[in-house]
Amino acid sequence: MVVYLLIDWVHYYQLIRSNQAAELEPYTEEQKAFQQLVHKTIMEQNAHYDEMKQQNEERLYFFSHWMHDLKTPVSVIKLIVNHDKHTIGHRGRMRNPAL
Repeated sequence: MVVYLLIDWVHYYQLIRSNQAAELEPYTEEQKAFQQLVHKTIMEQNAHYDEMKQQNEERLYFFSHWMHDLKTPVSVIKLIVNHDKHTIGHRGRMRNPAL
């Protein structure tokens, strides 16, 4: 048992020194089942992340178009109001030359 642990420690130590990712191989059925569960969970989380990213992109697209559609009538109203202020101011000056 001590010899096995020593060999395993040397193998692990070499992996750490070479800065390589050490992925442990499953030996027992429980370890294999756990590894499959972890991989399944990672895949589900990646799918959920991709779905949320897609929803966020759709939401951003919707809001950008909504803001553009809202900004156009507001700009037109602002132009009309400014034009009316200019027209009213111009008429007032015509009636009262002192202005």
